Amino acid sequence: MNHNLTSLPTPASNLTLQHVALGRGIQNYTCPSPQNSTSKPTSVGALATLFDVSCIASADEELLHHLPALVQGIPLETLDFLATMISLAGTGAGILGEHYFSGSGQPSFDLRFSGDDDWAMMKKVASANAPKSVDVPWLKLDGIDGVGIKEVYRVYTAGGVSPATCAGHEGEFEVDYAAEYWFYG
Repeated sequence: MNHNLTSLPTPASNLTLQHVALGRGIQNYTCPSPQNSTSKPTSVGALATLFDVSCIASADEELLHHLPALVQGIPLETLDFLATMISLAGTGAGILGEHYFSGSGQPSFDLRFSGDDDWAMMKKVASANAPKSVDVPWLKLDGIDGVGIKEVYRVYTAGGVSPATCAGHEGEFEVDYAAEYWFYG
């Protein structure tokens, strides 16, 4: 990951890159009921499937950086199906894990889908605006609990930003997004 492109701090010197994932999912928001067109949506977490793209990251990082924008509009079910088919073909690629928010609101990652023991509950320690205002910010997350994962970077995001106001929205709603996730341990 080229840290010269962001204002995010670099990984701790004692950590090494463990995984690179392409996350495809939804950012969750809520608006008050009854509808108030002037209020702003509140972020209430995210849910994403994490696809293993470590081989792409090592072979062609520039190609990797284009993937979030390409997959953001593809239905998640289609990507899950393709990843399963690739896994069954024995290439070692496929679904690495999932990203979600815990009941206490902490960003969490479970990479045990691929046979690793890695999982983590994180806290946000740094944020940088994405190059496009329609894309969620780039983040650095530090581990507060877990196995194997100490730092996570969310970069090269596509989509996920809520509308400016709750006009037309009541209760919970979702916005599709995709991003690269770099895991250090």
